[in-house]
Amino acid sequence: MARFIALLTLLVLGLTSSYPVFARQENQVEGFFPYNACLLIRLNKVGRVKVYKSQRFYDVKFDATIERAFRGSFQQGENIVCSLPSWDMAPKSTEKVLSKLVGTKQVIAFCFMSETYGSYDSLKKAGTPVCNLYLPFEGKVPDEADLAELKAEIKKSDSFPGGTKAAFKRYLESRWTTARINDFCRPENQRNWLSPFSSPRTKGWEGTIHENRSDDLRGKEAFWTAHAFLEQPELYAVRVSEPNTAGWELEFADPSIERWSDDDFLIYRLGKSIERAFFNDWSANSNNRKRNEKLNRLFLNRTNESISKNKGGKTESYRCRLKNGSSFCAVLSPEGDINEILINNSADPVWNQIYHQTLVNLKRAKTRLHELTTPPYK
Repeated sequence: MARFIALLTLLVLGLTSSYPVFARQENQVEGFFPYNACLLIRLNKVGRVKVYKSQRFYDVKFDATIERAFRGSFQQGENIVCSLPSWDMAPKSTEKVLSKLVGTKQVIAFCFMSETYGSYDSLKKAGTPVCNLYLPFEGKVPDEADLAELKAEIKKSDSFPGGTKAAFKRYLESRWTTARINDFCRPENQRNWLSPFSSPRTKGWEGTIHENRSDDLRGKEAFWTAHAFLEQPELYAVRVSEPNTAGWELEFADPSIERWSDDDFLIYRLGKSIERAFFNDWSANSNNRKRNEKLNRLFLNRTNESISKNKGGKTESYRCRLKNGSSFCAVLSPEGDINEILINNSADPVWNQIYHQTLVNLKRAKTRLHELTTPPYK
């Protein structure tokens, strides 16, 4: 979901991008194209489907005519109707972006949601749920050279030695290098002892990454699990274990071939540090939960994430816009730790207390787990 929201931001700002086209994406792993279908379509209509009898939650439904099929058993001239579940991505942004593309030819790639909806024929009926929607050319109408590069990349993925699973492992090792794993696995980013690791409902695939580089990982081990459908990974989790720690949950996400630069990783790492500080405070301090939940909602719905660097290229701060419009700034130390949190350019005592107490709250969570699992139970 996070990678699609980043794409939506680019598109909403004008449907243009300085990023290279599909076949030259930064850090792209050869042979990895994690989508069940890839189509050149003419987008006919975009609308809403209300779910759960609530105005707050709805799916985005779109109707399209197939011009060409690069992956999947589709025919030119067929009509398809797809729906994007509200819980899979930000529906308001999705609707806005796709509405701007109505009447144009676009390349879309996606995965089917589950075995229940995994037949191509069902796409012709009442809005088959799909996920991991990807626009390879970021809203640009592709030319024949673009399409030729796309087809060549899909052909590589279809014939990759060891299949999609081997390519997926290479993707994870490219995305989570040993340097990024070590940088993420700071004490404040540890999993809370009271929170289990996230994992796909059905694993399907599992394994390790960097298994022969224990020294580079400083004795840690990195594991992954993934739910695969029609031989494509649909949802995956990556975690790290180390003796005498609760371990680290690196990521629980949809696969994506979009770029993830070192700056993107740093924004992700700092955002996760703050999210986990909130959870640690919530789990350890029941008297402050209402306050915690209010502030946490402001941060979880943040926008405009960025980092600021000095003239030497060293990152000095992480910034974003909170849901209520306030500016958020985390001032960093030379080592990349968060020193201070500013709200609207002023140090905020509550935000700073929540963050700087995170290690204390982790210890409290460990004590609480021991109380809950040691007879007699309290």
